[in-house]
Amino acid sequence: MVPDENTARSDGPAPREGAFGHAAVRGSFLNSLQWLVNKMLTAASMLLLARWLAPEDFGVATQTSAIVQFMAFCLPLALGDVVLARASALDAVGVTARALAIRAGVLNAALIVASIPIFLWVYQGFDPRVLGGLIGVLALRPVLEALQMLPLTQLRLRLAYGSIAKVEGVSQAASSLASLGMAAVGAGSAALVVPGLLGGGLRAWWFRRRAGAIGPGRPDREIARRLVIDYLPAAAAQYLHKVASTIEVLVLGYVCGELQTGLFAFAAMLAAQANTVIAYQLGLVLQPIFGRLQSDVTRQSEGFLRVLRVLGLFTVPIALTQVVVAEPLFRALFTDRYQSAVPAFQVISLTQAVLFAIGPTMAFLRSRGAFRLLLVWQIAQLSIGVPACWIGARIAGSTGAAIGSGAVWVLAVPAMTWLCIRGIRPRSVACVIWIFFKPMLANLPVFVIAHIFLRGTEWSGRWVQLAATCIVASTALATALGIACLVNADVRTLSRGLATRLGARAGRSR
Repeated sequence: MVPDENTARSDGPAPREGAFGHAAVRGSFLNSLQWLVNKMLTAASMLLLARWLAPEDFGVATQTSAIVQFMAFCLPLALGDVVLARASALDAVGVTARALAIRAGVLNAALIVASIPIFLWVYQGFDPRVLGGLIGVLALRPVLEALQMLPLTQLRLRLAYGSIAKVEGVSQAASSLASLGMAAVGAGSAALVVPGLLGGGLRAWWFRRRAGAIGPGRPDREIARRLVIDYLPAAAAQYLHKVASTIEVLVLGYVCGELQTGLFAFAAMLAAQANTVIAYQLGLVLQPIFGRLQSDVTRQSEGFLRVLRVLGLFTVPIALTQVVVAEPLFRALFTDRYQSAVPAFQVISLTQAVLFAIGPTMAFLRSRGAFRLLLVWQIAQLSIGVPACWIGARIAGSTGAAIGSGAVWVLAVPAMTWLCIRGIRPRSVACVIWIFFKPMLANLPVFVIAHIFLRGTEWSGRWVQLAATCIVASTALATALGIACLVNADVRTLSRGLATRLGARAGRSR
C-alpha cells in the first residue's frame, strides 16, 4: 500500500515484504490513470487546434521546443535524483541544491538566448522572426524547472503521488485552455509554446505550497562539490535521452523544413499522449521506491518486473488501438492538410508498444547508481539514431524519420531492460522477450478483428464511420482490459480496488 502522502517519510519503518512492489504498481497505475484522463482532454483539444493552426505552425513550435531541449544543459530533475539519494540530510543538501539549480538555470537561459543566431542560420527554412522570438521566450524554461526542483523532490520523497498528479494535471489543463484561447485569436505557433511556460510557473508556485519550506541554512561549498560530482554523469545521461527523444524534429527541420516537421509533430503529439503520461509519472513514482530498496536487489528487480508486466498490458492495447483507428479517425476529424500525417502517426503509435518500459528502466538504473551505463546507452542510441532518422527523412519525410527512430527504440529499450536484470534474474533474455511479446500476442487477434471490421465501413458516411470507429475502439479496449485481468493478478487487484473506490465515492456523493 502507498503510504499516506502527509506522513510517509524515508526514515519511517520498513514496509513488509512486497509492499514496495505493490506501491510501485498501484502508485504508477492510479496516477497514470488520472494523468491519462487529462491527456485525453489535451488530445481532444487538438481537434480545435488543427482547425485554427496550420501544420507549419506545429512545425515551428515543435522545432523551437527541440532546439531549447538541445540547449537545455541544466537538468533540475536529474539534480533532484541526486538529492533523493541524500534524503536523510535533506535540509542541509536541499538549500545547496536549490541554489545550484537556480544559478545553473539562469546561466542556461542566457546561453539559449545567445545561441539564437546560430540556430537561425542552421534552420533557414523557418521564418527567422518567429523562430528566434519563440526561442527567446522559451529560454525561460530552465529557470522555471529549477524553481520546481526542490519542492518536487520533497513531494517525491514523501511518495506524495496524489499531490504531484493533481498539480501536474491542473497545470496541464490550464496550459491546454490557454493554447486554445491563443489559437482562437490567431496567435499561430505561439499558442503551442507560451502556455507551457504559464503551466511551468503554476507548477513552481503550487509545488512550493504543497511541499512547504525546508530548514534555514546557507549553501555549503563542500556539499555543492559532492552534488556536482554525482550530478554530472546523471545529467549527461538524461540530457542525451532528451536529445534522443527530439532527434527526429532536429533532423527533419534541417532536411525537410516546416511542413514535414509539422506533420511529424502533429502525429507525435497525438500518438504519444498516453506514453508521455506513463513515462513521466513512472519516473516520479519509482525512483524513490527503488531507492529505498538499494540493499535488496532481488526485491527491487521483482518490483521492476511487476510494473513492466502491468504496464505492457495497458499500453500495448492503447498503441494497437491508435494504429487501427488512425485512418478513419483522421478522415473524419481532420482536414485534408493533415491526412499525410497518418503513416507517421501509426509508426509512432507502434513504437509506444515498447516505450512504456523507458520510465521504469531509467528509474531502476538511477536507483542503482548506474549513471555511466545510462550514459553509454544514450551515446550508443544517438550514434545509431541520428543516421537512421537522417536517412529516413531524406527518403520519406516525416514517415521515414518516424520509421528510423522507431526501429532504434524497438531495439534499444528491450536491450536496456535486459541489462537491468542480467545476473539478477534467471533466464533474463527469455524474461525480457516475454515481457514485450506477451501483451502483443494476447491482444493482436482482437485488433486484427477490429481492423477488418473498420475496413468494412470505409465507404459509409463520415458520421457513421466516426461512430463505428468509437464503438470498435472502446470495445477493443474493454476486451483488452478483460484479457489483462485474466492473465495478470496485479491487474485484477488494481481493477477491484479502483472499482471499490469509485463505488464508495459515488455512494458518498448521493
